Amino acid sequence: MSVSIGGNQILELQTATESRNAIGERVQQWQTVHRLRGFLDLMSGTADRSDHVKLVGATHVFIADYCPLPVSAETCRAVVNGQAFDVLYLDDPMSLHDHWEIQLRQAGDDRGR
Repeated sequence: MSVSIGGNQILELQTATESRNAIGERVQQWQTVHRLRGFLDLMSGTADRSDHVKLVGATHVFIADYCPLPVSAETCRAVVNGQAFDVLYLDDPMSLHDHWEIQLRQAGDDRGR
């Protein structure tokens, strides 16, 4: 019997589409393809995510219940609370289909900052 992880954060997995604007420039747009509820933490183990401290370059992990995902790490990004992350690795530990450990690197917010 598996126990649900639950969580206090929603992680949105997003994929990009590219189009051209009126003057022919390439424009990238992100669309959410899947949502997971879980916990976000710094790899160092601290949960301090103060808005006044820039954590660019810090590596995070998101832990969530297992479910099939419609993306691979190479084809998506993650957004949690408006903060964008590069998805480095989608880990299903030992292929037990019990939970995800999603390795993230902070990239900017959903507006590209």
